[in-house]
Amino acid sequence: MSAPGHMPSARQFSALADGLYSIGFSMLEADRWQDAADVFRAMVLTVPRDERSWVALGKCHEEMGQAEIAVELYSLGTLCIPDGVRCRVALSRALRQRGDDMNADSVMDAAAALAADSDDDDLRRLTDAERSGA
Repeated sequence: MSAPGHMPSARQFSALADGLYSIGFSMLEADRWQDAADVFRAMVLTVPRDERSWVALGKCHEEMGQAEIAVELYSLGTLCIPDGVRCRVALSRALRQRGDDMNADSVMDAAAALAADSDDDDLRRLTDAERSGA
């Protein structure tokens, strides 16, 4: 990746993140939840500010019936990525599924506020769709 003693460049980290995500996503699509979780866990450790890894890792744990672990992962993702909307949307959804509507609403309000402050129309559409139940 780089010479000993030198930090990889942002571009190298980005390429690594994209590669790991691609591998993990392929496993996720094949319902290989544990294998995908292993890849996304490596991604979380390598590039912790890439929101995709936290959301995908949480999704794997949800699919394996480990909702509490998923909630913890989504929560950790919000700490690593303070302006992360997708982690908050996933956290809100997971909280709602376990019947914690008050906290789910609070987390969704935070996600919507961050999305509204961003220049990303996709994020605004995501929070709007979640709120409308689409």
